[in-house]
Amino acid sequence: MVPQVRIASERSLAEHARSVRATIDTNCMPNIEEGGREFIRNLYRAEWVQLIPGARGCAGVRGFPSDISDELSNLPLGIDLLEMEPGAAFPTHTHGGAHILFILKGKGTVTMDGTVYPTEPGDCFYIPGHFAHGVAAIEKHSFLAIGFPHRALNDPLRMDIRDDAYLAQQPLMAKIYTGANEEERKEHLDRFQRELSAPLTTTDGRRKVDG
Repeated sequence: MVPQVRIASERSLAEHARSVRATIDTNCMPNIEEGGREFIRNLYRAEWVQLIPGARGCAGVRGFPSDISDELSNLPLGIDLLEMEPGAAFPTHTHGGAHILFILKGKGTVTMDGTVYPTEPGDCFYIPGHFAHGVAAIEKHSFLAIGFPHRALNDPLRMDIRDDAYLAQQPLMAKIYTGANEEERKEHLDRFQRELSAPLTTTDGRRKVDG
């Protein structure tokens, strides 16, 4: 017997989104649209934002699992698409919550607890909250990151970098991904993402398109 699946209506999704939006800091949340469309997003058509040199991401959907305990119901669950250029690396860092990485394409490595694991498409990694880890790309590398609690791509508290050597070589990244002053971190990240998202043009003034 096929189990029945209860599907929430678009109206109930929108009402739910509006009710939780009033209780949290929503600066990094997608805009509410009629019909609950913020719960449905195509990652391949989303806008890219830069995270660190050589790595960018597309924001996916995020929501609040209200059917779990009251203590957790105001914490968002979310997913993002990340892409890394060959040779790029997320240095050793931590997140406030647990997350799962699912490798879509390309070869790279995931380092956890000092052990380097080669990656290939289809690999999944579970990484507990506050667990130091790193990701590197050998060839162009894309993967999904599912996090709980989730922080948006334009939130500098999404990660804290723990690699002192990297921070010494990348002073701007040190300003974004370390320190207790959240407002200053956000200002540096906004400027970094804004500068790298400026349209690229060719010598004749036309917009340069990837590929």
